[in-house]
Amino acid sequence: MTLDSGNRSFLWLLAVGVALYLALAAAACVLLSLLFFRLASDGLAAFGDTAWVLAPATAFLGLIGASGVLGIRSLGAQLAASRRLARRIEAVSGVPPRGLVVAGASAGLDDRLRLIESAESFSFTYGVLHPRVVVSRPLLESTTRDELAAVLTHERYHVRNFDPCKVVLARVVASAFFFLPALGQLEGRYLIGRELAADRRAVNICGRRSLAGALLKVVRGPAWPELGMAAAIGGPELLGVRIAQLEARGEPSAGRLTHRALLATAAAIAILALSFFGALAGLGDLTSAMSLSGPQMEASGVEVVMAMTCAMPFLAVGWLVWRWFTA
Repeated sequence: MTLDSGNRSFLWLLAVGVALYLALAAAACVLLSLLFFRLASDGLAAFGDTAWVLAPATAFLGLIGASGVLGIRSLGAQLAASRRLARRIEAVSGVPPRGLVVAGASAGLDDRLRLIESAESFSFTYGVLHPRVVVSRPLLESTTRDELAAVLTHERYHVRNFDPCKVVLARVVASAFFFLPALGQLEGRYLIGRELAADRRAVNICGRRSLAGALLKVVRGPAWPELGMAAAIGGPELLGVRIAQLEARGEPSAGRLTHRALLATAAAIAILALSFFGALAGLGDLTSAMSLSGPQMEASGVEVVMAMTCAMPFLAVGWLVWRWFTA
Protein backbone atom coordinates (compact mmCIF):
# COMPACT_ATOMS: atom_id res chain seq x y z
CA MET A 1 0.00 0.00 0.00
CA THR A 2 1.41 3.38 -1.08
CA LEU A 3 1.43 5.90 1.74
CA ASP A 4 0.01 8.84 -0.19
CA SER A 5 -1.66 11.73 1.61
CA GLY A 6 -4.99 9.89 1.84
CA ASN A 7 -3.50 6.75 3.35
CA ARG A 8 -1.35 8.71 5.77
CA SER A 9 -4.33 10.77 6.93
CA PHE A 10 -6.46 7.65 7.43
CA LEU A 11 -3.75 5.81 9.36
CA TRP A 12 -3.16 8.81 11.61
CA LEU A 13 -6.89 9.21 12.14
CA LEU A 14 -7.37 5.54 12.97
CA ALA A 15 -4.29 5.33 15.21
CA VAL A 16 -5.24 8.41 17.21
CA GLY A 17 -8.86 7.27 17.43
CA VAL A 18 -7.98 3.79 18.73
CA ALA A 19 -5.40 5.15 21.18
CA LEU A 20 -7.84 7.74 22.52
CA TYR A 21 -10.63 5.19 22.83
CA LEU A 22 -8.45 2.81 24.84
CA ALA A 23 -7.06 5.60 27.01
CA LEU A 24 -10.44 7.20 27.73
CA ALA A 25 -12.18 3.87 28.32
CA ALA A 26 -9.48 2.90 30.82
CA ALA A 27 -9.65 6.31 32.50
CA ALA A 28 -13.44 6.08 32.78
CA CYS A 29 -13.07 2.62 34.28
CA VAL A 30 -10.69 3.96 36.93
CA LEU A 31 -12.89 6.91 37.87
CA LEU A 32 -16.11 4.90 38.02
CA SER A 33 -14.36 2.23 40.09
CA LEU A 34 -13.24 4.89 42.57
CA LEU A 35 -16.77 6.29 42.76
CA PHE A 36 -18.22 2.83 43.46
CA PHE A 37 -15.52 2.20 46.05
CA ARG A 38 -16.25 5.44 47.93
CA LEU A 39 -19.99 4.81 47.86
CA ALA A 40 -19.61 1.17 48.94
CA SER A 41 -17.27 2.11 51.79
CA ASP A 42 -18.99 5.18 53.22
CA GLY A 43 -22.22 5.72 51.31
CA LEU A 44 -23.31 9.20 50.26
CA ALA A 45 -21.73 10.58 53.42
CA ALA A 46 -18.34 9.92 51.76
CA PHE A 47 -18.72 13.21 49.94
CA GLY A 48 -20.84 15.29 52.29
CA ASP A 49 -19.66 18.89 52.30
CA THR A 50 -16.88 18.09 49.84
CA ALA A 51 -19.14 17.31 46.88
CA TRP A 52 -17.03 19.75 44.86
CA VAL A 53 -14.42 17.02 44.46
CA LEU A 54 -16.82 15.33 42.03
CA ALA A 55 -16.66 18.24 39.58
CA PRO A 56 -13.55 17.09 37.66
CA ALA A 57 -14.81 13.50 37.50
CA THR A 58 -18.26 14.64 36.38
CA ALA A 59 -16.80 16.84 33.64
CA PHE A 60 -14.45 14.10 32.45
CA LEU A 61 -17.09 11.36 32.42
CA GLY A 62 -19.64 13.70 30.84
CA LEU A 63 -17.28 14.45 27.95
CA ILE A 64 -16.56 10.75 27.44
CA GLY A 65 -20.29 10.02 27.49
CA ALA A 66 -20.96 12.73 24.89
CA SER A 67 -18.11 11.38 22.78
CA GLY A 68 -19.57 7.89 22.83
CA VAL A 69 -23.07 9.10 22.00
CA LEU A 70 -21.86 11.15 19.04
CA GLY A 71 -19.71 8.30 17.71
CA ILE A 72 -22.59 5.82 17.92
CA ARG A 73 -24.96 8.37 16.39
CA SER A 74 -22.58 8.93 13.46
CA LEU A 75 -22.21 5.20 12.86
CA GLY A 76 -25.96 4.60 13.05
CA ALA A 77 -26.77 7.52 10.74
CA GLN A 78 -24.26 6.38 8.13
CA LEU A 79 -25.43 2.77 8.16
CA ALA A 80 -29.09 3.83 7.91
CA ALA A 81 -28.30 6.23 5.05
CA SER A 82 -26.31 3.49 3.30
CA ARG A 83 -29.28 1.14 3.47
CA ARG A 84 -31.61 3.82 2.09
CA LEU A 85 -29.14 4.59 -0.69
CA ALA A 86 -28.87 0.92 -1.66
CA ARG A 87 -32.67 0.64 -1.84
CA ARG A 88 -32.91 3.77 -3.98
CA ILE A 89 -30.24 2.54 -6.38
CA GLU A 90 -31.99 -0.80 -6.78
CA ALA A 91 -35.25 1.04 -7.49
CA VAL A 92 -33.77 3.13 -10.33
CA SER A 93 -31.33 0.57 -11.73
CA GLY A 94 -31.63 -0.30 -15.39
CA VAL A 95 -30.39 -3.17 -17.52
CA PRO A 96 -26.75 -2.43 -18.42
CA PRO A 97 -25.92 -2.70 -22.14
CA ARG A 98 -23.36 -5.22 -23.28
CA GLY A 99 -20.70 -2.55 -23.71
CA LEU A 100 -20.93 -1.56 -20.04
CA VAL A 101 -20.91 -5.19 -18.92
CA VAL A 102 -17.76 -5.87 -20.93
CA ALA A 103 -16.07 -2.67 -19.70
CA GLY A 104 -16.99 -3.54 -16.11
CA ALA A 105 -15.54 -7.03 -16.44
CA SER A 106 -12.33 -5.61 -17.94
CA ALA A 107 -12.02 -3.24 -14.99
CA GLY A 108 -12.53 -6.09 -12.52
CA LEU A 109 -15.95 -4.99 -11.34
CA ASP A 110 -18.01 -7.92 -12.71
CA ASP A 111 -21.30 -8.06 -10.71
CA ARG A 112 -20.49 -4.91 -8.70
CA LEU A 113 -21.60 -2.49 -11.43
CA ARG A 114 -25.00 -0.75 -11.50
CA LEU A 115 -26.45 1.42 -14.26
CA ILE A 116 -29.08 3.85 -13.02
CA GLU A 117 -31.56 6.07 -14.80
CA SER A 118 -30.90 9.67 -13.82
CA ALA A 119 -30.82 13.12 -15.38
CA GLU A 120 -27.32 13.80 -14.00
CA SER A 121 -23.95 12.58 -15.25
CA PHE A 122 -21.98 10.95 -12.43
CA SER A 123 -20.42 7.83 -10.93
CA PHE A 124 -19.59 6.80 -7.37
CA THR A 125 -18.78 3.80 -5.18
CA TYR A 126 -21.06 2.82 -2.31
CA GLY A 127 -21.58 -0.04 0.16
CA VAL A 128 -19.86 -0.53 3.52
CA LEU A 129 -18.82 -4.18 3.41
CA HIS A 130 -19.63 -5.03 -0.21
CA PRO A 131 -18.69 -1.95 -2.26
CA ARG A 132 -20.38 -1.50 -5.61
CA VAL A 133 -20.18 1.06 -8.40
CA VAL A 134 -22.93 3.25 -9.85
CA VAL A 135 -22.76 4.80 -13.32
CA SER A 136 -25.57 7.00 -14.57
CA ARG A 137 -26.89 6.56 -18.10
CA PRO A 138 -25.99 10.13 -19.19
CA LEU A 139 -22.36 9.54 -18.21
CA LEU A 140 -22.34 6.20 -20.03
CA GLU A 141 -23.80 7.69 -23.19
CA SER A 142 -21.50 10.73 -23.22
CA THR A 143 -18.15 8.96 -22.70
CA THR A 144 -15.97 7.20 -25.21
CA ARG A 145 -14.78 3.66 -24.58
CA ASP A 146 -11.45 4.89 -23.21
CA GLU A 147 -13.10 7.50 -21.01
CA LEU A 148 -15.51 4.93 -19.61
CA ALA A 149 -12.56 2.65 -18.86
CA ALA A 150 -10.93 5.51 -16.92
CA VAL A 151 -14.12 6.06 -14.91
CA LEU A 152 -14.44 2.37 -14.04
CA THR A 153 -10.73 2.07 -13.20
CA HIS A 154 -11.09 5.01 -10.84
CA GLU A 155 -14.09 3.42 -9.12
CA ARG A 156 -12.41 0.01 -9.03
CA TYR A 157 -9.65 1.59 -6.95
CA HIS A 158 -12.24 2.62 -4.36
CA VAL A 159 -13.77 -0.87 -4.38
CA ARG A 160 -10.43 -2.62 -4.02
CA ASN A 161 -9.38 -0.40 -1.11
CA PHE A 162 -12.75 -0.60 0.71
CA ASP A 163 -12.88 3.19 0.72
CA PRO A 164 -16.61 3.43 1.64
CA CYS A 165 -15.90 1.45 4.82
CA LYS A 166 -12.94 3.69 5.60
CA VAL A 167 -15.14 6.74 5.08
CA VAL A 168 -17.48 5.43 7.78
CA LEU A 169 -14.62 4.87 10.22
CA ALA A 170 -13.09 8.29 9.51
CA ARG A 171 -16.41 10.04 10.09
CA VAL A 172 -17.08 8.11 13.30
CA VAL A 173 -13.68 9.02 14.77
CA ALA A 174 -13.98 12.68 13.80
CA SER A 175 -17.53 12.85 15.22
CA ALA A 176 -16.72 11.02 18.45
CA PHE A 177 -13.69 13.17 19.22
CA PHE A 178 -15.31 16.42 18.15
CA PHE A 179 -13.21 18.30 20.67
CA LEU A 180 -10.01 17.52 18.69
CA PRO A 181 -10.22 19.68 15.54
CA ALA A 182 -7.09 18.13 14.00
CA LEU A 183 -9.05 14.89 13.50
CA GLY A 184 -11.70 16.73 11.49
CA GLN A 185 -8.99 18.12 9.22
CA LEU A 186 -7.51 14.64 8.81
CA GLU A 187 -10.92 13.37 7.73
CA GLY A 188 -11.10 16.03 5.01
CA ARG A 189 -7.55 15.26 3.84
CA TYR A 190 -8.43 11.57 3.64
CA LEU A 191 -11.46 12.16 1.41
CA ILE A 192 -9.48 14.37 -0.96
CA GLY A 193 -6.49 12.02 -0.96
CA ARG A 194 -8.52 8.94 -1.92
CA GLU A 195 -10.08 10.69 -4.92
CA LEU A 196 -6.68 11.85 -6.10
CA ALA A 197 -5.15 8.39 -5.61
CA ALA A 198 -7.97 6.78 -7.61
CA ASP A 199 -7.39 9.32 -10.39
CA ARG A 200 -3.66 8.53 -10.48
CA ARG A 201 -4.52 4.85 -10.83
CA ALA A 202 -6.81 5.65 -13.76
CA VAL A 203 -4.11 7.77 -15.41
CA ASN A 204 -1.51 5.02 -15.04
CA ILE A 205 -3.77 2.46 -16.72
CA CYS A 206 -5.90 4.47 -19.14
CA GLY A 207 -3.91 7.63 -19.76
CA ARG A 208 -4.29 11.28 -18.83
CA ARG A 209 -6.40 12.22 -21.84
CA SER A 210 -9.04 9.56 -21.12
CA LEU A 211 -9.50 10.62 -17.50
CA ALA A 212 -9.52 14.33 -18.39
CA GLY A 213 -12.24 13.74 -20.99
CA ALA A 214 -14.34 11.79 -18.49
CA LEU A 215 -13.97 14.46 -15.78
CA LEU A 216 -15.20 17.17 -18.13
CA LYS A 217 -18.39 15.16 -18.71
CA VAL A 218 -19.22 14.80 -15.02
CA VAL A 219 -21.79 17.52 -14.38
CA ARG A 220 -23.16 16.99 -10.87
CA GLY A 221 -24.25 14.25 -8.52
CA PRO A 222 -27.85 13.29 -7.75
CA ALA A 223 -29.74 15.41 -5.23
CA TRP A 224 -30.46 12.46 -2.94
CA PRO A 225 -30.68 13.45 0.74
CA GLU A 226 -29.11 10.19 1.98
CA LEU A 227 -26.06 10.41 -0.28
CA GLY A 228 -24.21 12.89 1.92
CA MET A 229 -24.29 10.59 4.97
CA ALA A 230 -24.07 7.22 3.22
CA ALA A 231 -20.96 5.06 2.91
CA ALA A 232 -20.18 6.38 -0.55
CA ILE A 233 -17.16 7.98 -2.14
CA GLY A 234 -16.76 9.70 -5.48
CA GLY A 235 -18.89 12.07 -7.49
CA PRO A 236 -18.10 15.52 -8.87
CA GLU A 237 -17.75 17.41 -5.59
CA LEU A 238 -13.93 17.45 -5.75
CA LEU A 239 -13.74 18.13 -9.47
CA GLY A 240 -11.57 21.25 -9.07
CA VAL A 241 -8.73 19.59 -7.15
CA ARG A 242 -8.86 16.53 -9.44
CA ILE A 243 -8.39 18.69 -12.51
CA ALA A 244 -5.57 20.54 -10.71
CA GLN A 245 -3.79 17.21 -10.22
CA LEU A 246 -4.04 16.43 -13.94
CA GLU A 247 -2.60 19.83 -14.80
CA ALA A 248 0.21 19.51 -12.26
CA ARG A 249 1.00 15.92 -13.37
CA GLY A 250 1.41 14.88 -9.75
CA GLU A 251 -0.42 14.89 -6.43
CA PRO A 252 -1.08 18.48 -5.35
CA SER A 253 -0.43 19.44 -1.78
CA ALA A 254 -3.44 18.77 0.41
CA GLY A 255 -2.13 21.31 2.90
CA ARG A 256 -0.75 20.71 6.36
CA LEU A 257 -2.83 20.64 9.48
CA THR A 258 -3.31 24.22 10.59
CA HIS A 259 -1.41 25.51 13.60
CA ARG A 260 -4.69 26.62 15.14
CA ALA A 261 -6.14 23.09 14.90
CA LEU A 262 -2.97 21.53 16.33
CA LEU A 263 -2.85 23.99 19.23
CA ALA A 264 -6.55 23.51 19.98
CA THR A 265 -6.11 19.72 19.89
CA ALA A 266 -3.09 19.86 22.20
CA ALA A 267 -4.98 22.15 24.59
CA ALA A 268 -7.99 19.81 24.65
CA ILE A 269 -5.79 16.81 25.45
CA ALA A 270 -4.04 18.77 28.21
CA ILE A 271 -7.39 19.79 29.74
CA LEU A 272 -8.56 16.16 29.61
CA ALA A 273 -5.42 14.99 31.37
CA LEU A 274 -5.70 17.69 34.05
CA SER A 275 -9.37 16.89 34.70
CA PHE A 276 -8.55 13.18 35.02
CA PHE A 277 -5.73 13.69 37.51
CA GLY A 278 -7.82 16.28 39.36
CA ALA A 279 -10.60 13.70 39.64
CA LEU A 280 -8.12 11.11 40.95
CA ALA A 281 -6.87 13.52 43.58
CA GLY A 282 -10.40 14.32 44.69
CA LEU A 283 -11.76 10.77 44.80
CA GLY A 284 -9.00 9.17 46.80
CA ASP A 285 -6.56 6.28 46.77
CA LEU A 286 -6.84 4.08 43.68
CA THR A 287 -4.67 1.34 45.21
CA SER A 288 -7.06 0.89 48.10
CA ALA A 289 -10.02 0.65 45.78
CA MET A 290 -8.45 -1.96 43.52
CA SER A 291 -7.03 -4.06 46.36
CA LEU A 292 -10.11 -4.03 48.57
CA SER A 293 -11.19 -7.57 49.48
CA GLY A 294 -12.84 -9.53 52.20
CA PRO A 295 -16.35 -10.32 53.38
CA GLN A 296 -17.52 -6.72 53.21
CA MET A 297 -16.62 -6.42 49.53
CA GLU A 298 -18.04 -9.82 48.69
CA ALA A 299 -21.28 -8.99 50.45
CA SER A 300 -21.64 -5.64 48.72
CA GLY A 301 -20.79 -6.98 45.28
CA VAL A 302 -18.60 -3.97 44.48
CA GLU A 303 -15.95 -6.19 42.86
CA VAL A 304 -18.54 -7.37 40.35
CA VAL A 305 -19.75 -3.83 39.70
CA MET A 306 -16.20 -2.53 39.21
CA ALA A 307 -15.37 -5.35 36.80
CA MET A 308 -18.54 -4.73 34.81
CA THR A 309 -17.80 -1.01 34.72
CA CYS A 310 -14.33 -1.61 33.28
CA ALA A 311 -15.61 -4.11 30.71
CA MET A 312 -18.63 -2.06 29.58
CA PRO A 313 -16.94 0.21 26.97
CA PHE A 314 -15.17 -2.72 25.34
CA LEU A 315 -18.31 -4.88 25.35
CA ALA A 316 -20.27 -2.01 23.81
CA VAL A 317 -17.82 -1.67 20.92
CA GLY A 318 -17.83 -5.44 20.38
CA TRP A 319 -21.62 -5.43 20.27
CA LEU A 320 -21.66 -2.57 17.74
CA VAL A 321 -19.16 -4.35 15.49
CA TRP A 322 -21.25 -7.54 15.66
CA ARG A 323 -24.40 -5.59 14.78
CA TRP A 324 -22.59 -3.93 11.89
CA PHE A 325 -21.48 -7.20 10.34
CA THR A 326 -24.84 -8.93 10.84
CA ALA A 327 -27.10 -6.04 9.78
